[in-house]
Amino acid sequence: MGEIYEIIPIAAGAILAFIFARFRPSSSRVRWGITAVVSVAVGLTAAIVSGEIHTSWAFVIIDSAQAAASMVLVSWILERRAHRATAPAKREVE
Repeated sequence: MGEIYEIIPIAAGAILAFIFARFRPSSSRVRWGITAVVSVAVGLTAAIVSGEIHTSWAFVIIDSAQAAASMVLVSWILERRAHRATAPAKREVE
């Protein structure tokens, strides 16, 4: 397998983080639950597409972890960026 299939769960996680940024549930439990379920679905899909699932089911765990990590990282970046955009500018007092 000379192809690079590891980009599938990482890119899917990043894209889904952008999509889910618009639908932010108020509860962090719901957010983490959505992230977990979607990450496993992306990991399973990536393992099937790449054919790694025929080698071992462990690739589902690896691909799910990659999707979850990219979702959490992109979500954090988007949250920080939104917070920075809405924060009042600090002025120096002379």
